[in-house]
Formats: sequence, structure tokens, C-alpha cells
Amino acid sequence: MAVETELKPARGSGSGLTPTPPQTPTGPGGMVDWLAALGLTQDPFAADNPPFFDAAGRGQLLEQLLHHCQFSASALVVLGEAGAGKSTLLRELLNHLGSNDAVCCVDVPAIYDAEQVLADVVGDFGLVVPEDAGRGQLLSEIRHFGQTGEEGALALLVVDNAHHLDDQLLAALLSLLQGQDDAVRPLHLVLFGDPSLALRLDAFGIVDVLIHDMVVAPFERDEVAQYLDFCLAQAGYDGEPLFTDVDIDHLWQASKGLPGQLNPLARRHLIEAVTPAPAARRRPLLPLGHALVVTALGAVLLMALFYGEGEPPAPVAGAPQAPAAEVAEAADIAAVKPPAAQPPATAEPPQMRPATPPSPAGTTASRSRDRVADLEPVVPDRELRRLPAPAAGTPGNAAADTPPPRQPPAAAGPDWSADETQLLAQAASAYTLQVLAAGSADSVREFVARQADAAALQVFTTRRAGRDWYVVVHGSFPDAASARRAIAALPQALREAGPWPRSMASVQTEIKEYRRN
Repeated sequence: MAVETELKPARGSGSGLTPTPPQTPTGPGGMVDWLAALGLTQDPFAADNPPFFDAAGRGQLLEQLLHHCQFSASALVVLGEAGAGKSTLLRELLNHLGSNDAVCCVDVPAIYDAEQVLADVVGDFGLVVPEDAGRGQLLSEIRHFGQTGEEGALALLVVDNAHHLDDQLLAALLSLLQGQDDAVRPLHLVLFGDPSLALRLDAFGIVDVLIHDMVVAPFERDEVAQYLDFCLAQAGYDGEPLFTDVDIDHLWQASKGLPGQLNPLARRHLIEAVTPAPAARRRPLLPLGHALVVTALGAVLLMALFYGEGEPPAPVAGAPQAPAAEVAEAADIAAVKPPAAQPPATAEPPQMRPATPPSPAGTTASRSRDRVADLEPVVPDRELRRLPAPAAGTPGNAAADTPPPRQPPAAAGPDWSADETQLLAQAASAYTLQVLAAGSADSVREFVARQADAAALQVFTTRRAGRDWYVVVHGSFPDAASARRAIAALPQALREAGPWPRSMASVQTEIKEYRRN
């Protein structure tokens, strides 16, 4: 697992980086050596090999993948947007596999040849086939390889960028998982791709193949802060925080919480912070031509004021002039004639305007991000099969040492199902076994109906990546160890689904959050 790092002190709103010292280290060509300036041993935000960040749900995803690869016969599908960190998770998964495991990892380009992809798989598994082998023969060899071999060893086929595969090849890969009930070493299939991959796989409707969907979700704002500290610690930094709260807000919004977009933005921020700003060249306030024009205009105005002071304006040439006698007569009349009486002004009352009511305070929209999820068409919850509570003598509960104490019955919400009400009544400290999670209500209903102990299964609805997600759980146990021991007592069909212990508190939280939203 990746190394846990201690979080740095709380950030302030001021600048996170101290001013650049006069002697900033420089590299070849006079470029600033920003790694040396910050005391870093490596690029913390390198795009080619970013460190695995096991927080923000990534560590839990890795544990689920490892568990299903060992104990589940279902196809595993890891979904996420471009830059969400799927390839980083894939690389960490491969690092945790055993040296005796037969593992093939294929990265599918946007333009590919189907026969060449299958030939790469055959070659990685060390199989020998004729050079002119077609698609059918290559698939047959892979299927045979998955059904033979050393017992206990793992045969794993991992496909990155699986959304580039066409529907025919995708369906052929899923068909490799059929008929493996008696296989000594069953083949496991893990597909990494964008969210559209889940809808395409569900449309195939391949019988007897379960699909576990997992989603690598973008970072929340606080997770961005933790990720930045983690990457800096991996690069040997142990100083004051380099990113302020304002910086983190900007990086989170600009990157949309995707590590692939966050890394180059954070790297550029550090480089700009330690690079001295070039000296600004002083520029004149006005261009020379404009300054000459303004000076000339000012001189003209001064001359006009100087020469025109105390003298009447010169008559305009060609304008008709009034006789001097008429001018004198008009002046005498104006001197003796009293001014005409003006009517008294009527004071108008001031106009009263209604006060403008204050605008209501704005509300801040809360941001919410979904975690591990399946992007499936939304199916109304009422279509789900409502199952009764598990009986006291079911085989799954017999493995528990002592049943956990039950809480007082929870008040049934207006939309809670009977299964959800019973799950909410369990002690939060208890554990259950998650058997299956899918985005299709029909798939979940059909799976439950095929089980011999269907009454012991419970279904609840949550929401992931904007879509409904249906989860099947089994039993209630006092602790995680008891839940793990109970797996051996489950029917074979449930064991093949890859059940894993899950805290009842997390189940109850998801039920309440789904109904609240």
C-alpha cells in the first residue's frame, strides 16, 4: 500500500510561498531549478508516474479488486472519467499480485486490430498458437488456459481503455467467463474504461456472468488538499504548506477534482511561485506624438486667454450690425422699465416611492460527489423485489459467534423498503456481507430469485455518479472476522459472487443519504 503521510498545519488565506530569495537556483540554460528551490528530490506532480494516493476511496477500491480477483468469478469493471486515476489504480493492482500469478495486461489504443489484441493476450500467457490463427482459435486457447493449470494460482486478464473495444470483442471477452464452474484455475477479467462501458456491457445480457462495477470518483475539495500534501511528501518536502486555501479552491475548480488535470496545474503553480518576475520596463505615460499635440493645444489656450482679457469680442466679418441709436434706445428702456411680475411658483409635494424590499439572501449550492458506482439507467425503486427479513436459522448467520444487538426499530421513512428498514434497525457496529452491486434492477432481481436462500438476502438502493445503484447484502454479524468466517458457509452461488465484509454503519449512511437527496 502507499505510504500514509501526516497532514500539514492548517492553511491561511495569505500567500503560501515565501518570496523568492535573491539567489534562486538555476539549471541549464538559466532556467530556475524549482525542485532545488523547494528542496524536492523529484517532481511531485510528474505526469508519467504519479504516486498512488490510497485515500479518497482509492484504497478501498484496491482492496475490493484484490478480494474479487481471488474469490469472485465475476467480471470486474472499473469506471472513471479521463484523468480520474484509473491507470494509476491499475498499476497499483499489478504491484500487489503474487509472482506465481499468470497476469496479462493489455492497453487498447483508439485504433487497434482485434486479432492483434488477442494475440498479445496469448503471448503474455505464454501460449503457443499458429501464426495464422484467427479470432476463434485465439479465444479457444485463452479459454482452455483459464480452465487448466496449477490449482491456487491466479489467471488474470486486465484490459486498460476497454471502452475502445468494439462490441463483438467485448462480448467475446465476457464469454470467456462462462462455464468455469469446474475450472481448476478460473480466469478473471478486469476492464478499465470510461463510464459508457457499463451501459454497453449490460446491454449484452450474457447469461451466467456477473458484473461488478466500481467507479473512481473525482476528488472533493478537502481531498485535493490531502493529495497535494501527499505528493509533496513523496517528493521529500517537509516545510510549511505551499498552497493556500485560495490556491486549493482554484485548483479544485479548474481541475474538476481529476488528478490528471490537477497535476499539471499544481506543477505550474509551484514553478511560477519560485520564478523571479522579469523587471518591468518603464514606459512613457503618453506616446511622443500625443505629448506634442497636448503641448500645442495648451499653448493656444494660454494665448487666447492672455490676448482676449478685458476686450469685447471682435465683430464677425459680414454680419449685419444694429444702428448705434437703436442700441442706445434699447439700453435706456431697459434701465427704466420694471421687471415683469412672475407668477408665484407652486411648490409640488415630494413624490413618495415605495421602499424596495431587500433581496433574499443567496443560497450556496452544496457540492456532492458519488463514490464507487455503476452508471446504469435509472430504474424506479418500486421495481425492486422486497425480501422478508432473514430467518433466525439461516446458514449465513449460523457462522456468527453471537448476533449483534439490535437497535430500536427505525421509524420507516416514506420511501424506505422493508429491507432498508430492517437494515437501519441493526446495530451500527455490526457487519454484513456485500454479495453483489449492480446498476440494473432487473439484474439484481434475477440474481436474488435464482438463490436457494433468497429470503436471507436484503437489497437497498443508493446513488452513485448520478445513477441508482442496487446492493445485495447477506446477514448481520458482530464484527468483520465473524463475517469473513461466514463466507465459507454460504451457498456456492453466493461464494462465487465474491462477498466481502462491510460495516453496517456505511450501509445505513448510504440508505439515509439516498432518501434524503
